[in-house]
Amino acid sequence: MTAEVRRADTHELQGAAVLVSPSRLLATCAHVIRDCDVDPRAIRGEKVIVRMPARPGLPEEEHDAWVYWAPEDAEDDFVLLEMYSKNDAVPPERVAKYGVAADDSDFHDFRSYGFRRRGDYEALFGDGRIVSHVPGYGKLLTEPLQLRSLTLDSGMSGGAVFDVDRNLVVGFVRQVYDPAGSSAKDPDLAWAVDAAILSHSPLRDAVVSGQLPRAAAPAPDVEQSLVMPTSAPTTTSRDYLAHAPEVLGVFVDRASYIDALDEAWNDGRYRVVVVTGMPGEGKTSLAREWVRNLRSQDDSDGAPDSVFWWSLQGAALEVDALLAALVSHLSGGTVDAKLVPNTSARANLAAVLLASGRHLVVLDGVDPAQTQAGDLAGNIAIQGLADLLASAAGGRQESLVLVTARLPLVELDNYDSVLRLALQPLSTEEGRELLISNGVSGPRQTLDLLVNDWGGHALALSAVAAILRTEYAGQAIRISDIAESIQNADYVTRLRALGNRLEGSRPNNEVQVLHLMALARTALPVAVVEQIASRVFGFSLPELHEIVRRLLDQSIFRQAATGDVLLHPVLRNLYSVRARVLSSERLATIHGALAEHYYDRATRERFL
Repeated sequence: MTAEVRRADTHELQGAAVLVSPSRLLATCAHVIRDCDVDPRAIRGEKVIVRMPARPGLPEEEHDAWVYWAPEDAEDDFVLLEMYSKNDAVPPERVAKYGVAADDSDFHDFRSYGFRRRGDYEALFGDGRIVSHVPGYGKLLTEPLQLRSLTLDSGMSGGAVFDVDRNLVVGFVRQVYDPAGSSAKDPDLAWAVDAAILSHSPLRDAVVSGQLPRAAAPAPDVEQSLVMPTSAPTTTSRDYLAHAPEVLGVFVDRASYIDALDEAWNDGRYRVVVVTGMPGEGKTSLAREWVRNLRSQDDSDGAPDSVFWWSLQGAALEVDALLAALVSHLSGGTVDAKLVPNTSARANLAAVLLASGRHLVVLDGVDPAQTQAGDLAGNIAIQGLADLLASAAGGRQESLVLVTARLPLVELDNYDSVLRLALQPLSTEEGRELLISNGVSGPRQTLDLLVNDWGGHALALSAVAAILRTEYAGQAIRISDIAESIQNADYVTRLRALGNRLEGSRPNNEVQVLHLMALARTALPVAVVEQIASRVFGFSLPELHEIVRRLLDQSIFRQAATGDVLLHPVLRNLYSVRARVLSSERLATIHGALAEHYYDRATRERFL
């Protein structure tokens, strides 16, 4: 539903607009039109350019557009554009359904989409929470909506504020708070124009009240000749958790999200739950903690018949391997997926087998399978995975598929069997708890400032805690020489700054061990770490014991309940890049030793 608004003379991008009528009308902010050097109050005055991005089955289009309507005798930051097109109407699937925010959207999660630039990405999603109406300056037809979001930015003005709960567009992004100077106060403050303003426009009759029901997902269309008779058990007693990470570090209680997942499991309406959030917000940790809680329940309390966990990283992105493992798991090993002729048929068969019991399937980190930017951002680009999710959403089974991703899964948006949970940054209280649990102490005010400095980003806060424990004996101190970095909304830059600060004076023998750990895919037993490090770098075992102890004390290593250790995620990428300084011979030795360990472990697990 979202289009680009560009200057007619230079084609420079100025903001976004939202299709709100099949008769080629779009809603946007008056200041977006003004930035195009066009008077937003001049009806059918100077033109702007509207580019309609490509969508599945629809090519991109570019059209001239003029102001069609603006509020009379009011100063609301809003106009309607009319787009000239050879086609008489816009396809209905591209037109937004909109409603008055009123009080019905207070404290609801929202999604948006617009054209903020980050590196090579020119169009990105945004999300956050609608707070409520606030007084505005001047003569306004509607009070502005206050938003809370860390992902809205310039280039997204005019974009939709889509109320996820009500399934309606309830506003249009107007402004993001960007304070002058170095203050990081209110880093998530933004405002929107309430879609109620359309009640004053020629589109007043199309305003929706209440909420818009979602459609039922279509049932899987399976070629019955491919569904071979099986003696699959009604339950699969053995869980498949080879890809599941250990619970590492401190999990801060996210009670509202745990409750939402419990409700989705017990309610029976949902077939798919999609948890989205920025990298490092704790999506995987939330899923792992919830699965741990669910598996600990008695059967009478609703524990799943089985849990299947697959993380889509590296070689695990091979969807045929995923589908083969899932079919084998759900069928109790009685069905060989290799006998099914193609990927789509295997995906549908896996979805059908979800009815063999009450299973929980976790697909963690599907980001590598999604289109990350551009017109088709969020779409699953690997057909077999897209087929599996669509078939699961349309199934009539009691099983549940839990998906974690950075971007929403746009193909599943309008299905009533799909629950969307947008994971927000930690609250001040949750962030303070995380810092304290990671060994940071100090005045409450300083702890809260630290949380606000880093926008409640869980991974960044755990890295800050490691710095404070390493350099300041755990005392809560705002780290001044990183202050400039935290103004950048790009979390990758923030985390890189933290990693470099954390590693500025690291002893060489620790650096070598960290190079080794950055190449490990999963947590390793301490004995394996010491054995490989001794073999590659020639360190003595007493020296390695001391290195591991220091890294654990500093929270650079994170330890699972099994005693296995894994490198802090902030440093994993940093050291995987730095590991390139090692000689090719040493790299080959490390990779070979790790491969031997994984092979031995897999062999032991297979025959247990």
